[in-house]
Amino acid sequence: MRRRTGMLSLLRKAFGSQESVLLLALVLLIVYVGNENSQFLATRNVASLFAGNAYIAIAALGMTMVIVLGHIDISVGSLMVTLSMLSGALVVWDGYPSWLSLDAIIAVSWLLPLVAGASGAVIEGIDGQAMLPSTCAGGSLGVRPEHIRLAHGRGVPASVESVEYLGGDSLVACRVGRTPVAVRIAGSVALARGDATALEWSAGAQHYFGPDGVRHAPVGSMPGETMLA
Repeated sequence: MRRRTGMLSLLRKAFGSQESVLLLALVLLIVYVGNENSQFLATRNVASLFAGNAYIAIAALGMTMVIVLGHIDISVGSLMVTLSMLSGALVVWDGYPSWLSLDAIIAVSWLLPLVAGASGAVIEGIDGQAMLPSTCAGGSLGVRPEHIRLAHGRGVPASVESVEYLGGDSLVACRVGRTPVAVRIAGSVALARGDATALEWSAGAQHYFGPDGVRHAPVGSMPGETMLA
């Protein structure tokens, strides 16, 4: 009787969490489908399943590190879709090589290099207002596509490289200095390749990364609104 009770307690601990139940359901599903169709567990089919879902696994690994560090990011899905659309636009519409488009989306709208300016740290290639104190020169400024707005007569000057209307919103690929930047705007925009525009964002939407690649709170920066970014 005691042995039976101990076994039941062990089973409750093993399958008492939601994750354990989902894992058990997945295993049972694989066994059932594999039994019904012998080709399901074939090496070629399993390899295709892993290859077709590799991008999800990569994103999951990144999210795991974010959660382990005590943070949360709820925009992974939208960012993946935005960058994949941008990569396709660069290849199909602008004739960029596929390897170059992949390199571009890795840094797009994330890392704007900062250099020393007359009044502080400015974006490389742009002679304008200081974005952060001069002590931040040599680092990078990160902003998400959905947090950037088009501005008229103010903000950071940029040139338009492509515009993709996605139905509910538009993906505008710009260049700030020598750095590609993606901007996600609600609805359609009256811009075309080669147009000059300007970009702006809230202080709380920008993130400073030091020369070591680590995110820092820049000393002397103005506090902004809090954003999940």
